Amino acid sequence: MTYLTYAVFREADRPGRLSVAGPDGAAETSATPMRSAGFNPQVPDRRDVMTRIRRIGILWAVVALAVAAQGPTGDAATDPLPRVLLIGDSICGGYQQGVKKRLAGKAIVVKNAGNAQHTRTGLEKLDEWLGNDEWDVIHFNWGLWDLAYRNFQSKNFGHLDKVDGELTTPLDEYEKNLRKLVARLKKTGATLIWANTTPVPEGEPGRIKGGAIKYNAVATKIMKEHGIAINDLHAEVICLGRPKRNNVHDTGDLSGKVAECILAALAENRDAASTADPSSSAGKSVRRLKEEFRALQFGMFICCKMATYKGVEWVKGYPGPALFHFCGRARVFRRYIREQEKAESGQNVLDLD
Repeated sequence: MTYLTYAVFREADRPGRLSVAGPDGAAETSATPMRSAGFNPQVPDRRDVMTRIRRIGILWAVVALAVAAQGPTGDAATDPLPRVLLIGDSICGGYQQGVKKRLAGKAIVVKNAGNAQHTRTGLEKLDEWLGNDEWDVIHFNWGLWDLAYRNFQSKNFGHLDKVDGELTTPLDEYEKNLRKLVARLKKTGATLIWANTTPVPEGEPGRIKGGAIKYNAVATKIMKEHGIAINDLHAEVICLGRPKRNNVHDTGDLSGKVAECILAALAENRDAASTADPSSSAGKSVRRLKEEFRALQFGMFICCKMATYKGVEWVKGYPGPALFHFCGRARVFRRYIREQEKAESGQNVLDLD
């Protein structure tokens, strides 16, 4: 479609034959009447321009009708898939593949690189995980690493030692860190979902049973203050009859619960966008607004092509027409029109300003 449009524009750029006033007042025809004056000779006759502009208008009318005929289905087919970011530790790593499979064709799901570990790691690496991408939904958790006791002299896996080890993140520090992380996540504009920390079994070597409940209570208070949805994976694990072993990773399959929460959040986003004022940006993601602006740029390009042959001034505050023209021909057309008007009023077109 763009190629055809360009071809039409190129057709409109072919040189035309212009009429100028001769010495005796009779009209003379010349293919290059203004070459000596330095004016661009490859400018079409005004009537040719108007004819070709009408052809462009007809072309775009046909295109518009074709697009309109597609209706909502056509629009939905071109919409990009929403982007979802999963942030978490090895528990998140365990359900991420299941979530990706369940949301295949519905969303693009990405997990943070590596292990999110504890809240201090989150503060150090969150900007790196967020990157420059735009996210529609962010599902996140910190907890199991924060409430773990570690003794670097211990031979247990991960130096876990709830007897002689040191608590990684005390509860008051956990609250401060989590508040900072939530504040940063909210700046993304994404819909946030907090995942409650999963249960700790009795015989776990580096964590105390019931510790997750205390940390979840702090997290719940923060999420309620900010109106952030909570995915209670702690309760989900218990409903699945887990853990059955002395291992925090014995959670059962959590991917269904996580995917369900994400789909609900995406549905709310769509509903908010559909009920928002079409003339407002409310309810629209940053990515959607950027896409609309790119479409607006293309629309301005088309409008400029169809209007500047009349010398129409560009809207104040918007980029100049040259940005939307091949070789900046808007200025050439305006100058040509001024000279044509001089010719029509009886002035010699070669007498330039």
